Amino acid sequence: MHETVLRVLAVAFALLMSPRDNPGQTEKDGIILQTHEERVMRNTAWLDTEEEVSSSLDVPLSIAPRFDKQLKEIQEKCLTTEKAIRPPDEFKLVDKNQTEPQVKKDSDGNQEEQTFQNQGSEGWGRDLLWCMWNILSFISALHCLGKYLQSKSMVWPFCADKLRLPDHDKLLRFHSKHLHQKNLWEEEFLDGFANDLLASTRVVCERQGGMSIQDFRFTNVSDVMVPLIPLEPHKIQCLLRKDETSMQPCGQVKMLANESCYCQSSDADDDTVCLLHGETGNTTRADSFAHLCVKNSSFLSKSQTLRWFRGTLKQAWAQISHKYDFKVTINYLDTPCSLVILFKSGRKLSLKLNPVVRLSCYAHLCIADFPENSDSLWTLSLDGYEDTLLDYFSQQLPDEACHMQALEIARFLHCRQVAVTGACALTDQHFKTALIHILFRTKASQWQSNQIASRLRDLLVFLEESLQTKSLHHAVVGNRSAHGAPQLPAQLTLAKSVNLFHPLVAHECIYRHTLSHYREILQNSHMLILDYVGGRCFSQ
Repeated sequence: MHETVLRVLAVAFALLMSPRDNPGQTEKDGIILQTHEERVMRNTAWLDTEEEVSSSLDVPLSIAPRFDKQLKEIQEKCLTTEKAIRPPDEFKLVDKNQTEPQVKKDSDGNQEEQTFQNQGSEGWGRDLLWCMWNILSFISALHCLGKYLQSKSMVWPFCADKLRLPDHDKLLRFHSKHLHQKNLWEEEFLDGFANDLLASTRVVCERQGGMSIQDFRFTNVSDVMVPLIPLEPHKIQCLLRKDETSMQPCGQVKMLANESCYCQSSDADDDTVCLLHGETGNTTRADSFAHLCVKNSSFLSKSQTLRWFRGTLKQAWAQISHKYDFKVTINYLDTPCSLVILFKSGRKLSLKLNPVVRLSCYAHLCIADFPENSDSLWTLSLDGYEDTLLDYFSQQLPDEACHMQALEIARFLHCRQVAVTGACALTDQHFKTALIHILFRTKASQWQSNQIASRLRDLLVFLEESLQTKSLHHAVVGNRSAHGAPQLPAQLTLAKSVNLFHPLVAHECIYRHTLSHYREILQNSHMLILDYVGGRCFSQ
């Protein structure tokens, strides 16, 4: 296909660059003819010079007439040849960059020279426009060719046979040594550190007033969900929406004042003055939350809330930092809030604290890693329902099933690639969603521990195909296969399906970066795991 396009463009370029005049009489030919005429005239002048030189020399009288006769014969032949090759006047071409005079006779018989300056300037202008049009057409053709080749190169065909993975023995040994043991130590350390830090954060919030935090929950080894709640007498109201830009379910958080006070009830008189709420009796937004809401609105702002949350964490860490022998910094490039723990040995740990607004025990509103919607729209997360589905599958799978091991290895490969090429639109949530879809498609007997290589391959290939088509449906919302699972509301499973990769459809630049990132994961997965198994790499 590429060769055909190149041939078509080559023919188009040749047609564009061809002259517009009669192809039988080209400007180049005219220039060649003029050059030949000049050469004949120079030969004639040379012969005349030779004649003068010969007359000036002391030549015997018997030889001179014979020499003159030969010279005249040569001159006549040159003139005959010149007349034979000279084109007629109507076909004679003149170099348009030069203006040669035209000789004409006046009434008195005198000759004068007249140049065609007006005609020459008009011809030069037409030639300039023609050249500019050819150049612009050629540049446009090159631009279209580059776009075509770039779009074709991005949708690269991938074959599952090209994905190389170690056998199941090496994968199980890799998971046991470098993931399971590491996760146990990190989980124990991060659980204690998060308890201490968030307890200090709660104290800072109560002293400042306004917003506070509830009991947190670990969604992953290093991911913590921190629910936010306003202090009394205020409350929040969550309004579910659908973002028209990203086509993802989301919601707005409205700050309200609790109507338990008499001044805010309908029975209060106009003359009632409340020492707590003031004379205005504002029931929609309190002054203590003005810095957390969108300007001139009562809806909670994601950016302002995140700024407040980071500042509160800094104050809380300042109160307990004397108890620990390491440094803690906030990584502002990693959203929403990532703490980097740096030990003296040089080892680093990452702890992600995600401020959320809880809707129920299974659903909450959070701040997306790549927010594309309005500042007042919070992304709806159904992590609780997804974890319920995984627990449901775990009860039906055989003992020592490899589904969670395959998920943790895939997440590890993604994490290592993020450390090299930076963050992208792909998150751990997408890997978990892909795993749930594969669990619905496969039999329980296919998840034995000795089949971890095949199931890991299925997981990586499925996610790669989803990236190619820019389509990854939500594991709960609109998933008819999940209908009837315990603790899953029918309103969610029977609703319209949601494409988690829709932002990649709207943003081509993000899609290219994400696809290149995942391509590197597939290419480096085999060698990276073997390096860890062979002891040539050490986890940090």
